[in-house]
Amino acid sequence: MKVAVVLVSFSIGGAEKRYYNLIKHLASRTNWNITLYVNHSLHQALVTRLGALPKSVEVVYVYRGTGAACFDRLDFFIYGASWNRLLPKGLRRYLHFGLYRLRHLMLKLFGRSYWPKTEGAYDVIHWLFLKPPGRKYSIGPGIVYSIFSTAIRQIARKTNVFTEAVDKNVCFDILSPDLREGILEVTQGAGAERMLASPCSFIDYSNTRIETKKNLIAFSGRLHRIKNPLLFVEAIGMICEKRDDVEFIIMGHGPLEAEVRSRLEELGVMDRVKVGHESNPVEVLSKAMVFVSLQNINNYPSQALIEAMACGCAVVASDEGETHLLVNKNTGVLVSLAANEVADAVIRMIDNPGWAQDLGVAGRELVTRSHTVERYADHLQKVYQLAIRTKDSLSNEG
Repeated sequence: MKVAVVLVSFSIGGAEKRYYNLIKHLASRTNWNITLYVNHSLHQALVTRLGALPKSVEVVYVYRGTGAACFDRLDFFIYGASWNRLLPKGLRRYLHFGLYRLRHLMLKLFGRSYWPKTEGAYDVIHWLFLKPPGRKYSIGPGIVYSIFSTAIRQIARKTNVFTEAVDKNVCFDILSPDLREGILEVTQGAGAERMLASPCSFIDYSNTRIETKKNLIAFSGRLHRIKNPLLFVEAIGMICEKRDDVEFIIMGHGPLEAEVRSRLEELGVMDRVKVGHESNPVEVLSKAMVFVSLQNINNYPSQALIEAMACGCAVVASDEGETHLLVNKNTGVLVSLAANEVADAVIRMIDNPGWAQDLGVAGRELVTRSHTVERYADHLQKVYQLAIRTKDSLSNEG
């Protein structure tokens, strides 16, 4: 099977890590001919973080020339550089939108872009974002879209992109059953036979471990409103009022970082909290007693959450969506999106370390048994086979 996988992003999140590791697995365990279309900065960051792909995988950089390189740097400058927290949130948004438009202009003037050819070269083209920019659908190869963001449901209600994709016989690889149901609401049931929800997620468990736990509470993820980092900050203030032997770490960057730091300063707890990128999360999580995940719509199947459970963290998570599939009475505590409930659950775990460690051990057993790359690869193979059958049926009709 000849497969083109298109992965374009300007930061490394759970989806980027998951599919990069999946490509490594498929390249080493199958005879598929895989080509990865990726932007240069993301590829270099993934290689540094996760290691090189097998030599059998061809890597093609989708953006080349001055325009693409400049946009990579400018995008990081707006969202990743420390100075951005000095700007008002609205101004940051306008600047980023302006840079996005500038990118298109610079590519026209100076750069070039390369995308998979839609006729004859591949059996399947797998797009790891919602819609190829500036490209029309093609029935040449089988087309697969991966949907892995809960925010897509809001986007979809404002656009016709799902309906258009369904009409053009695109097949969907969807991260969770709940997300699939949300998409079917948008399409009013159309295309259900071509929407396959994955049975699990996965991470690379080879470096995960459980070490001696200490009173360390961890939060990991992009500092965005959907992740509720400011709610966690309020809970930190409440915990610090009752316990002076607890430390905290917030691993991540994002548009709310300035507000997070400012509020920690206001609460007078900044000296007990570390905020920012962590190059080796496992080193932190293996020692952390509690992991907190407070997403608005669904914590399932968060890469950060699975990684924390694999490192034996007891979990406090918002009771949203399908979170209960990972966090139950045996692995953690589900709470509403209220700071006092989060704080109370964390304090209960700190007060009862034996119970917290039992939750962590059970959590590790759950994810390492059920959330594996082998299960996910089997699912993806079914999606690809469905895409090829769909393509063949259209060809026969033609």
